[in-house]
Amino acid sequence: MKQRALQQARLGEEPAYVEIELPRNSPTGFICAFFATFMGFALIWHIWWLVGVAALGAYATFVVFAWRDTDEYVVPAETVARIDRANRSARSAAIARRRAAP
Repeated sequence: MKQRALQQARLGEEPAYVEIELPRNSPTGFICAFFATFMGFALIWHIWWLVGVAALGAYATFVVFAWRDTDEYVVPAETVARIDRANRSARSAAIARRRAAP
């Protein structure tokens, strides 16, 4: 799309904007990595009680994450349009500069 816009020296038509659903930020990956690090250490040194605690901690983190009530949030179409229009104006200016360059 970028190459075609550069070759044609213009942008495509403005799309119809719709709201976007995005997942909420979650510390789940970091917490599971924390438990996995301790589990790896415990497995190498044969500390079996720490393996169990780390496995239980990772499992509990996954369970808590699975039963969250708020999974996503919505970015309104107006916000999507505002951001894309700003990007489109910047791209139009870049195309105009490219066209003006020798």
